[in-house]
Amino acid sequence: MTSPIADFNRKRDEDSVEELSPFWGIEKGIVLQEARCFNDPQLDARKCQQVITKLLYLHVQGEFFTKTEITEIFFSVTKLFQSKNNNLRRMLYLIIKEICPTSDEVIIVTSSLMKDMNSKVDLYRANAIRVLCCIADSAILGQIERYLKQAIVDRSDAVSSAALISATHLSLADVDIVRRWSSEIQEAVNSSSPEVQFHALGLLYEIRKFDRLSINKLVAQLTRTQLRSPLAQCLLIRYVSEVIKDSAEDTVAPLHTFLQSCMRHKSEIVVFESIRAITSQHDLEAHQLVSVVNVLQLLLSSPKPSSRFAAMRVINKLAFLFPDLISNCNADIENLISDENKSIATLAITTLLKTGGDAAVERLLARIHSFMSEIQDEFKIMIIEAVRITCIRCAHKYRILLSFLSTYLREEGGFEYKQSIVRSIVQLFNAIPEAKELSLSYLSEFIEDCEYTQLSCEVLYLLGKETPYTTDPGKYLRYIYNRVILENPSIRAASISAMASIAVHCEMLKGRVLVLLRRCLFDSDDEVRDRACASIALLEKASAQKAGSLTTHTTEAFENVLLKYCQSNSDEPIDLQTIVTSSSANSESTNSASVLEQEHVISDISYSNIASVPYFATCGDVFKSSMKIDLTEDETEYKISCVKHIFDSHIVFEFICSNTIKEQALTNVTVAMEALGTSGLLEPTVLPLNVMPLTSYGSTFVVFDHEVGTQVEERFACTLKFVSKEIDPITGALEDDGYEDEYSIEDVELLATDFMRSARVQEFSQVWSESESYVENTFSNIVLPHDTVEKSVSHFSSLLGFSPCIGKTVTRNATLHTACFAAELSTGEHVLIKIALSMESQSSVTATVTCRAPQAQLCNQVLSVITC
Repeated sequence: MTSPIADFNRKRDEDSVEELSPFWGIEKGIVLQEARCFNDPQLDARKCQQVITKLLYLHVQGEFFTKTEITEIFFSVTKLFQSKNNNLRRMLYLIIKEICPTSDEVIIVTSSLMKDMNSKVDLYRANAIRVLCCIADSAILGQIERYLKQAIVDRSDAVSSAALISATHLSLADVDIVRRWSSEIQEAVNSSSPEVQFHALGLLYEIRKFDRLSINKLVAQLTRTQLRSPLAQCLLIRYVSEVIKDSAEDTVAPLHTFLQSCMRHKSEIVVFESIRAITSQHDLEAHQLVSVVNVLQLLLSSPKPSSRFAAMRVINKLAFLFPDLISNCNADIENLISDENKSIATLAITTLLKTGGDAAVERLLARIHSFMSEIQDEFKIMIIEAVRITCIRCAHKYRILLSFLSTYLREEGGFEYKQSIVRSIVQLFNAIPEAKELSLSYLSEFIEDCEYTQLSCEVLYLLGKETPYTTDPGKYLRYIYNRVILENPSIRAASISAMASIAVHCEMLKGRVLVLLRRCLFDSDDEVRDRACASIALLEKASAQKAGSLTTHTTEAFENVLLKYCQSNSDEPIDLQTIVTSSSANSESTNSASVLEQEHVISDISYSNIASVPYFATCGDVFKSSMKIDLTEDETEYKISCVKHIFDSHIVFEFICSNTIKEQALTNVTVAMEALGTSGLLEPTVLPLNVMPLTSYGSTFVVFDHEVGTQVEERFACTLKFVSKEIDPITGALEDDGYEDEYSIEDVELLATDFMRSARVQEFSQVWSESESYVENTFSNIVLPHDTVEKSVSHFSSLLGFSPCIGKTVTRNATLHTACFAAELSTGEHVLIKIALSMESQSSVTATVTCRAPQAQLCNQVLSVITC
């Protein structure tokens, strides 16, 4: 039988369908029998190499060898030390390292290996050092230490490198032994051999890496010399970069100079390593990267594809952070769009999309069309991501860019590619509210021909969630119901859930949806039937509950019908159900006609006692109540918090108080408020708390009059005043005598946003365009220490006191987002706020806030609250 390994050298059959592995059909038992050739008096070097190769293959593939088999193999291969064939000796060293003999067996082979260490043949010496360091224990290591120290400074580069690499592996187990060789390692760092210098520097760092001062000295020493090895220079650059990150800014100027000088090195790997080190530093500014960009610009015209790719990849990374700086290279980058290497061309296009102006967008999209079909999906995904970023940056171009995305959404492509397009479209309409309806239309058309079930279900869920808030929700029902007729059970079930979601939020479509859902009750799939049945029950129950409740519109309609009934001579009874249905329809039409639907949101004030105080019965309705603000720490003896209530002509500060000291009672409790500014508020009216409750809560009030329709900003210094009385520990009665005392609490701020409440906007873009007569002001580059965009949205919501009307939900791991807030004043006027958020790094988010208000002063007041 011919060996498969021997057959491997035969001429290949070019017409064969498959190529067999040279190791096909190898069995352990047969190979162990072939291993007897190691004992032949006349060694066949070629046959022995083939057998060792088979043994190594079986070992690497996880074949189990018993201890007896390992011992037999080991003793057999040790007889090969008598061979002078270099190739066979290499295989011998390799198998001894791999089978790792036990401590008892190591002694047998140690003498042979030590003999090879003193041989005149460099091949034997280098490999013997590697094997000995791999299998030696501490006792044997002590015997060969002298030889290893000599080998580090040996004249042969192969021997020296083998000793250095072996020492590096030894340092992982016992670094103290290797530290004793520091003088020899330091001498090797100054070697004229690039390979030895590289390995010596790596080893020197390993034995010093836990000594920061020693590393600093090493870096300072080597940066003043010129290393011959480009690889060693790259290592040094990495060590310099680490020292810069761990050192104070005023001590690393020489290291920055060294990195700049490395960009002029004759070796390109050193140049790229220095560029990588410079661009990976924190808190970079554009002026620090001018020289880097100049070098990268020169490398873009390099004849080597690898150099062009490396330069283009760094430029692509910088384009996101410093687009204006990279725009100076756009002419050179544009030449690379036609590069033969598609990776380079893809990076060039994505970079131009990030840095190019608005005028260049259409031209770049035209060039993308020319080679989009020639690249793989992984490159297409990169381009889609760049188009998404461009669309958010050039928001007014969203129609062109969405059309581009929808074109490729309809073409052939893999799941990940199509999913990236869908998620890009979703992120776009979350960031640009004006693009929502166009985006939903494209997604509705996409599911008509989508071949991926998971993607269709995602889109259907999105349609069910977002469609009710469009101008014409009914037009999407056709797309959704078509999926019930034509698709598989998973998509049919998702379609039913989407239709039910639309019907819950769109009363006018409930009847149509119920008709469609009843057709699904006879579906062949259990899940589809169950969802249809559950959805019908839910919608019919909601209709019954609504019919049984009298809203304001129902009451008015009922009154009108009664008046007409009294004026007429009709004998027919009044149909109450008809009144409820007609008034509901009128209510829906009124709501749909109103672009700006007010959402009278008053904070949850279940902890407030203002409703039980007769004094406020004549003040009118509360326009807005703030959330509770704690004015003392949890551990203090008195717990005081404040709620601000805004009326048309009154500002009420409610101080909610609780006592935690059982032996003491506080009576006649008030809060003295001293205005620290010049708001002009008149002397307040104070409503005292008779006795501060123990372990429960009571309230004292401070009431200021203010002019209707004005927004007052003021800061108040607050002092809690009371009469303290002791409690008789036996009877529990209060002592007659007490003493006046006071207690300092935190200041209270009255902000412009306290006079605003949320206004729900159905079409924010329309309201925004109609408010062009308002005063507009923008505050840019607000840096927030948040690690997600969602936290930034919550931060602004807490500052304003209400949630956004658009952009409340943030996509997971989103890097760009737009939140839109609409606020109502007591005068009926509105304040509109648009906040664009961008994730600049893993720990910071940059915000740009634009505010529109009827008066400039109000606009500035709102921005001061947000940007404080």
